[in-house]
Amino acid sequence: MNNTVFQIKALLSYDDFILYASDITKHLVDNYPDFHRWFFKVASELPSPDRKVYVSIIEDKVVGIVIFKRGDENKLCTLYIDEKYQGYGIGSAFMRLVKDYYADEAFNLTIAEKTYFSCKDFFIKNGFFINRVFNGENMPDIFNGVYLKNQNELML
Repeated sequence: MNNTVFQIKALLSYDDFILYASDITKHLVDNYPDFHRWFFKVASELPSPDRKVYVSIIEDKVVGIVIFKRGDENKLCTLYIDEKYQGYGIGSAFMRLVKDYYADEAFNLTIAEKTYFSCKDFFIKNGFFINRVFNGENMPDIFNGVYLKNQNELML
């Protein structure tokens, strides 16, 4: 683990989301069908007691983002950390926020198969297991999803 200090900042408004999340989310375009619609949907829902957004900042640069929600499903929607800053403990800090938010509730995430294999050990370490694999609805030839469930579901 790197000893670089990072800051975690909650994004509580539309303006915060546009200001802090615009650059870091550009890395997500290939994994999100209709990315721009999704981006402004998330922004327009802030502030919300049911959707949480945090970014990680190192030396005034946003290097990671996590988005999660409660509603029809409890879902970790987005977890991204710039490759240059992986291994700094940012992902673990984000997962603590997510797990604290859900407490004992189960939650899940859907992740692109190509992304899953590069971060599978991280998710297993944080208590996830593969529930099912499927072809994406919006991009069936490009996007295969891996549906992950948090281990808390096993305790319910």
